[in-house]
Amino acid sequence: MSVVYLCNYKAGSISILNSMNDATSIVRLDEMTPSWDTLQLALREFKVVVLHYPWLADIVWPHLDDLKGHEIVTSARHPHSRFISAWNYCREKGWLPEGCTPRGVFTCEFSPESPAPAHLFTPQWGNVVSANGQQVASRILRVENLAQDYADFARTQGWPEDVYHFNRSTYLQPGAKYCEDDPVLAHGLRNIMSKDFEVLGYE
Repeated sequence: MSVVYLCNYKAGSISILNSMNDATSIVRLDEMTPSWDTLQLALREFKVVVLHYPWLADIVWPHLDDLKGHEIVTSARHPHSRFISAWNYCREKGWLPEGCTPRGVFTCEFSPESPAPAHLFTPQWGNVVSANGQQVASRILRVENLAQDYADFARTQGWPEDVYHFNRSTYLQPGAKYCEDDPVLAHGLRNIMSKDFEVLGYE
C-alpha cells in the first residue's frame, strides 16, 4: 500500500519531501486539479502520493473509507511559529509590501503572483480530522520533534531514517519571539487559529 502525504507548507515539508524522494517513488499531485480518479491511479503507481489542502474537502475527506490500508501522514508546527515563518518567507520573496509587519498579513495586499494565501496560511487541522470529526492522518510528524518523528516513520517503511537538512533552530525560535514581543498578535492568532490549537494540541 502507498503513503499519502498531506503536505503542510512551512511545517518541515521540504525536508520531508526531499527525504521521501531520496527513499522511494513519489508523485506530487498538490498542484493538480483534485480528482479521485487521479488519486487512485497515483496510488497504484507510486509509493508516496503528495496532496495539499485543496484535495481535502473534495477528495480525501469523502473517501476516507476507500483510503483505508494506505497510511495518511502529515506534518504540523506550532501555529505561531508557522505563521511567522510564512510571513517572513513572503517578505523575502517580495510578495508583501516592504515594511509589512506580521499583523499586516491581514491587511496588506499580496502581490498578484503570490501563491501565499492559498498555500502558506491554510489551516493545519484539516489534515488531522475532517469537518465532521473523522480521523484523517494516522501519523503526525511534528516540526518540534521532526528528526525523531521522521525516523520512527521511515523505519516502518524500511527507508533511511535521517531527515533531509533540517535546521531545528530556524523552525523553533522566530514565532515564539515575535509573539512574546507582541501579545496582541499572539492573542489574535490564537483566536483565528483556535481549531489548529485544539486539534493539534499546542499550547
